[in-house]
Amino acid sequence: MNDRLAHLEDEADILRSEIRNKNDLALKDALTGVYNRAGYDERTKELYARWQRTGAALSIVFVDCNKFKEINDTYGHTAGDLVLVKVSDVLQGRARASDIVCRYGGDEFVILLPDTHIQGAEVFARSACDEVLNAGFNDSGKPLDVSISCGVTELITGDTLESAIGRADEAMYQAKKMDGVKVSVVK
Repeated sequence: MNDRLAHLEDEADILRSEIRNKNDLALKDALTGVYNRAGYDERTKELYARWQRTGAALSIVFVDCNKFKEINDTYGHTAGDLVLVKVSDVLQGRARASDIVCRYGGDEFVILLPDTHIQGAEVFARSACDEVLNAGFNDSGKPLDVSISCGVTELITGDTLESAIGRADEAMYQAKKMDGVKVSVVK
């Protein structure tokens, strides 16, 4: 009886692991390994509810890869994929365990930074821009001009998640017009 129980417990552990792995596949972007939109939707609901309940700071960084279409058209989709992977690696490397990094659209990422005021989110964005600029992207030894633009905002009273994302997205478009490190902060 004990052997049978032990065997059933082992099978249950294997099934739980398989469920976790399949759930991860459903919530993660296959190329970059960061959350996809489904994962974003699931995780942001938790963070938004926490923000509403506690009033703790919650900032958003909206990231766009500059000249991404040009990279795809000139060097091919494989080079574009490498850019996306490297940018997501930079963003994940800068993020804390509590932060949410998501591939929001084709070449756009959103990072939610709980317990972070707008000044801290700006520091995150500037350091990510610097790191991407200095990452040394190349295609078979030919340097690629890769940079990102970041829009930064913090949730404020009366915000919905959508209104804050819209503000960060708008700030990102302002950042695209800048030279050098492209970070625009909107309160």
